[in-house]
Amino acid sequence: MKKVLAIIFALMIFSAQVNFVDAAEMGKPATPVESSKVFPKDLEKNLNYRGTVTINAIVNAEGKVIKTVIMRSSGRPKVDKIAMEAAAKWEFEPAVDEDGKPMEVWYMINFKAVDF
Repeated sequence: MKKVLAIIFALMIFSAQVNFVDAAEMGKPATPVESSKVFPKDLEKNLNYRGTVTINAIVNAEGKVIKTVIMRSSGRPKVDKIAMEAAAKWEFEPAVDEDGKPMEVWYMINFKAVDF
């Protein structure tokens, strides 16, 4: 189990480093479209949850979320699942590279109970 956690942690660090390089090479980062932001409003009320869940979302060149990964868990699988489902519904103005060409990027979304 410790080896698995060490590998996951190493991959998370590698992912963060890759994101940093991508961000440095971008002409414009991905920007969430306000009307598409979906928040898991039932977390605090129905599940009695207070805290933060951090989701990394892969946003494609069209601005759609194509994959979500939990970067900081709530410690409760049901809460994490709800946050991932909400993040998957977000839409973005696509990120563009230095030449103005749309590109795929990672975008970090923090769902805080106070935001719901």
